[in-house]
Amino acid sequence: LFINVAYDKQLIDKYDEHGMVIGNIDITDRSKIYLFLQQLHKTNTYKYIFLDVRFEEGYNVPEVDAQLFNEIADMKRIVVATHSDSQPLNNLICSKLAISDYKSTIVATNFIRYQYLHDDKESMPLFAYRELTGHTIRESTPFIYTDNNKLCNKSVFVRFPLNRWDEYDKEGNKSYLNLGSDILENYSEKDIAELVKGKYIVIGDMIEDIHDTYAGLRPGPVITYSSFIELLNGKHIVSCRLMYFLACI
Repeated sequence: LFINVAYDKQLIDKYDEHGMVIGNIDITDRSKIYLFLQQLHKTNTYKYIFLDVRFEEGYNVPEVDAQLFNEIADMKRIVVATHSDSQPLNNLICSKLAISDYKSTIVATNFIRYQYLHDDKESMPLFAYRELTGHTIRESTPFIYTDNNKLCNKSVFVRFPLNRWDEYDKEGNKSYLNLGSDILENYSEKDIAELVKGKYIVIGDMIEDIHDTYAGLRPGPVITYSSFIELLNGKHIVSCRLMYFLACI
C-alpha cells in the first residue's frame, strides 16, 4: 500500500549557521504523519512500514516532534529513512533509521542497481529484511558477502514492471493514496485497520522523489519497496549452478 505525502506540506523557519532566521522552507506535514502512525500503531494490523521521510537536524517542529518521535520509537515493524551523511533530529528514533540512497557513476547517472550495504550501514530494504526474517547480508571476508552462510551480492539489479508508473493503473485503480485528502479525511480508524491489514505500508513522496530507471520513471519509495521484495525472493543469493556454468565457459 503506497501512501503519497507530496501534497501534505507545512512551512517552518529556516536558520543560517549562526541561528538567525533567513526565511522559511516546506517539509512534510509532521502532524499528519503522527496522526496516521498513531492509528496504525493502535490497530497494529499492518505487516511492515517503510517511512521514506527524513527527519534531519535543523528541520524542527517543536509542537509535534516529541509526540511523533515517541510514537515511532514505540512502534514495531517500522524503518525510517536517512542519508549516510545526515544527522538525525532526535536520538529516540536512531534504532529505526536506515539508509535510503542510491549511487550513480559518470557513465550511469540513472538508477541501475540497489546497494543494500553502505560500508557497515544497512539500507531500508535490508533493515526490514533482517527484522522480518532474521537474516542479513554480512561481509564475511573482504569483498565476499554472505546471507545465512550463502554467498550473495550486496547489490542487485532491481526488476520493475515495464508499464508506466501513474496515479492510476490500466484498470483505473489508484496506484497510491494521498495521506491527507484520501486517508485522513475519508477513512475512519476501523477503515484504516482494514485497509492496511496484512500489507506492507510504503509512505513517501510519489510525485517529486522520482528517479530514472530502465523501465521509465519510478518514485524513490517504489524503488525501495521493489528492492526489499528482491531480498525476500532471494535474488541477491549467488547461484552455485550459474557460477559453475560461467566457470566452464
